[in-house]
Amino acid sequence: EKDAAKPVTEAVTANIGSGPFKFNHALAKPGASFAYDRNEKYVPRSEPSDGFAGGKIVKVDRVIWDLIGDQQTALAALQAGEIDFLEGPPADFYPAIESDPNLALQVLDTSGQVYYLRMNCLQKPFDNVKARQAVLHLVNQEAYLNVIS
Repeated sequence: EKDAAKPVTEAVTANIGSGPFKFNHALAKPGASFAYDRNEKYVPRSEPSDGFAGGKIVKVDRVIWDLIGDQQTALAALQAGEIDFLEGPPADFYPAIESDPNLALQVLDTSGQVYYLRMNCLQKPFDNVKARQAVLHLVNQEAYLNVIS
């Protein structure tokens, strides 16, 4: 609530984590990696997990999210066992992953990608509500959904 009340021009500076995990400030290396520890006080909801909803069962004590900007470097780290997971590797990496007996290529999210158009409401012309409303009339959401589904 405190962060939500801040002006949009002021950056959020506190990381707290959410639900099953707590942000680990001691291990954080902004721009390089972030760590999250199991939240011992978390009680999962009773219904099964489904995307972002449902009960989340924590199966690890810590998650470290490494930020590796170069995809080839990320693949090399995966192949060397330096990281355990590579999210959304480029399609041209599939043969290398599939041919490595220590790796598995899996589709974990069968619901597809989330696509959105975000306008910067602080910059012209989108600082004007009429310009943002005009974009709604320019984008045929049904056609767009038909193409990506």
